[in-house]
Amino acid sequence: MATDADQARAAHYAELLQSGQLRGIEADLDPSLPKSGVHEALVKMSLGFPRGAPASRKLVGVNFTKSSTANDVNLTYEYEFPGKWLLVNVVMRHGADRTTIVGLHMNFIPDSLEQANRFNLLGKSPRHYLVLALAVLAPLLSIYALIRCVRLKLRRRRWIWFLFILFGFGTVSLNWTTGQCTFNPISFELLSTSASRPFYGPWTLSVAIPVGAIVFLLLQKRLAASAALAERPVGRR
Repeated sequence: MATDADQARAAHYAELLQSGQLRGIEADLDPSLPKSGVHEALVKMSLGFPRGAPASRKLVGVNFTKSSTANDVNLTYEYEFPGKWLLVNVVMRHGADRTTIVGLHMNFIPDSLEQANRFNLLGKSPRHYLVLALAVLAPLLSIYALIRCVRLKLRRRRWIWFLFILFGFGTVSLNWTTGQCTFNPISFELLSTSASRPFYGPWTLSVAIPVGAIVFLLLQKRLAASAALAERPVGRR
């Protein structure tokens, strides 16, 4: 999380932008920013910023970037005004002697991020339902294979089978809000499924192929026969 000082500084710049006190912002702009067009862009943003106290304001995005010479802090605030939602992004650079602004952005959104990125099943595409179904079936298949492996009294390579079944390989990830899918062939998931959500961002549902579970279930009869043969007393036919 961002420090209280960074949050206070970012909120102060947003207040200056809303009130039109642009000199306080321009005085802290980083020298690396282009000189032309900056003032005009700040004026445009200030005119579009709703006046009055917001109904709510909350920190919805935090990102840090470190280098050998400076540290960048990227903070995004969500403002709620009557009938309007607004995102204000402030990027600050902590240098050796001072803190400067390297980015200041503002854009309207149709609804709060929490509401827009909530997990729901209404109005989703077949892709959403397919990935969700696989996310439910894959861990069930892995758990079933683990139970079968436990009951099968393997004397050799038992723990290798356990680990092989526990993880799925090759991950399909679905952004639940946008429906965008990505595939990473060099990855693994515990029990072949995971779900994550960064802060107020969208849910990402990930499903891997339960290769170990599938291979074990296909070979379990052969493994059971080998285990039974290994348990026979020496010399008995």
